[in-house]
Amino acid sequence: MRRGIISEILRDFIFQTLLIGLLLWALGAAR
Repeated sequence: MRRGIISEILRDFIFQTLLIGLLLWALGAAR
């Protein structure tokens, strides 16, 4: 398995986690 694929998946995973975290924080702040 190439490391490029793993790093790409990891980057997507981190990006999605940050996006969801930001969304939850925005919802919590709006409350």
